[in-house]
Formats: sequence, structure tokens, C-alpha cells
Amino acid sequence: VFLFFCWLVRALACCSAGLSAMLLIFCAAVPTTLLHPATNTPPGLAVAAKSCSSPATTGCKGWCLDGPSGSYLRACVVPPYCGDACDPIAPALFGPELIIANGSCTELGFRHQYLTNDPIFGPASNVSVYTTGWQDVAAGILRCWLHPQCLTTFFDKGKAWRAKFPQCNMDAEGMLKNGILGKMAEHSAAR
Repeated sequence: VFLFFCWLVRALACCSAGLSAMLLIFCAAVPTTLLHPATNTPPGLAVAAKSCSSPATTGCKGWCLDGPSGSYLRACVVPPYCGDACDPIAPALFGPELIIANGSCTELGFRHQYLTNDPIFGPASNVSVYTTGWQDVAAGILRCWLHPQCLTTFFDKGKAWRAKFPQCNMDAEGMLKNGILGKMAEHSAAR
């Protein structure tokens, strides 16, 4: 379905060579886990839009991130806590108001896993991304195109963002230096 969407959008963009090339790159970069039914993830913390934090009970449509710890999510994903360090893709996908919810994305009702180990967060990322369906992916792509920081971050897989905000870089050295691994272990032990 998604490949058909890429073909359709490319066909519609045939009059613009630049947009067509961008679409080809985007469609080639789509993760292989695109919209697989999600397996149940362990209980934890998730980030979702305030307007869609529990599709299981409300039937809303949206996105969700399973995060490593509340401290990482506040430092790097959820405004206003993260200030300038906020993940540039999250506002485009989720909208302006995000919340940290108790429970995993699957527990909240986000049934389709879009991505595991999201490379935006670094080589040791354990952030997983979920949606309520392929319509969310299509809408997210369109919102990302309209948000320059989202597009830049997507195409460089977060390298510039992580370089500017090393506390958000999920690599072993950065996570040890910033105390994130210890906080992740504490969070896992508390589950």
C-alpha cells in the first residue's frame, strides 16, 4: 500500500523534477518494518499527541513513540521540557502538544509498528514508532514536507540535530556521558 502511495505521489509530482527526486529518495528510505502489526511491548512510557493519546478508547488517529525513559523524553522529545533540543520531527508528526503517557504505544492502542530503533535518535536507539494506520503515515509525510526542520532531519537521519544536542544522541558514549543508560536501567527495573 505504501509503495503504491509513493508511486501515486510521484506520478502526481511528475511536473516537478525536484519533488519527484525527493519522493524517490523518501520512498527508498522507508523502513522495512513499515506498518507491521505491532507485538505487545513491555509497559513503559510513550509519547503521543495530546489530541490522540489513547486510540484504544477514543478511536483517534495518530502517532506514538515508545521511549527509553521519562528523563530522555523530556530532554529530547516533549516540549516545553526540551526547549531548543526537541526532536525536529515530532512537532510535524504529532502536532504542537505532546504528552508522556503511562504505558507502551501498543497498550494505548497504536497497533501498527512503523519503525524500530529509530535512527533519528542515534546508532543505539531503542525508540520505536507506532501509528494507528497507513493514513497516518501519508498525513505525516505531507506534514513533514511542509516543516523544513523535519525534512532536513529525516534526510540526514538526525545527524545534525544530534551533533547540536549531544545529550539526545543515543550512542553508547553519549548515553554514558549524559547518564541516560543509568536512567534507562532504573526505568526498566521499576517496570
